[in-house]
Amino acid sequence: IAMSGAQLVRDIKDVIEDQLERNLSPKKLRRALDALGPFFLVLTYVEDAMRVLLRFGEQRTYMNKHMRFPMPVAVLLLTMSFVAQLAGSLGVVSRTQVRASCGALIVWTMLQPLLYGQHGESEFVCRSCTQVGGLLLLLRHEAQAGRRRGSSDQDALFGEHRRETSWYGLTGSHVQLLGRSLLMLMFFLQGGRHLASRGLGVAPVLGYLTLMSLCALVIAGFKARWSAVILAISLAITNVWMYPFWAVPARQRDFNLYYFFNTLSMIGGLLLLVSHGPGGLSVDNATKKGI
Repeated sequence: IAMSGAQLVRDIKDVIEDQLERNLSPKKLRRALDALGPFFLVLTYVEDAMRVLLRFGEQRTYMNKHMRFPMPVAVLLLTMSFVAQLAGSLGVVSRTQVRASCGALIVWTMLQPLLYGQHGESEFVCRSCTQVGGLLLLLRHEAQAGRRRGSSDQDALFGEHRRETSWYGLTGSHVQLLGRSLLMLMFFLQGGRHLASRGLGVAPVLGYLTLMSLCALVIAGFKARWSAVILAISLAITNVWMYPFWAVPARQRDFNLYYFFNTLSMIGGLLLLVSHGPGGLSVDNATKKGI
């Protein structure tokens, strides 16, 4: 009976492993990440575009009375915000004109803190930088995919005929390094704030050191994929816990809604990192080359 039980366990284990190999092959997993990463990355822009559309009058008044923009300018800026964010998001998700779409979203992300008077808020600025980091990673990955497809349009961004050249000597690998560094900014800020609020106890310090270690590994490009997986899972859990917009009073809903979708954008950037790796300027890549 004992032998039969052990054999049954082995048979079940073999069936499970076989199913995992069939349904979670590296190619299938990468295809899933390539779809989910860009989708999550632009969710915050879709949410903000819908906010502009549904609350246009309120935002127009804010831009006019608080930011001192003339009414026609306020209307123009809000219209540009809606178009840039929605069209850019659709371009990213549909994989059409990804370069132009990412460019429009990056420009808007950098302008938004200035236009809304939030350039003095460290968390808002860090979140904006994190979004730019994710978009830079997407740009780089699409440029690589474009070269594989023989796309001259994408090659124009990061070099032709597989040469690593770009703007003013900035290579695609540099763009990946910049992207994953910006992606970590929010973790540095939140980690420091959490430690300051909790004090120098054993648990807060260990948590802070663990978070900083994972961020350092991502930036250095050493075991970056696994570090990004851990960070993405942690973000997904804390996002539901910290920003439950569906369960808070109406006066707190906008705040939680914005941060919930913004955190999903951060997760999207991490999924891109998991799918494509840290790039050329990384410890992992140097190790592969035997450097």
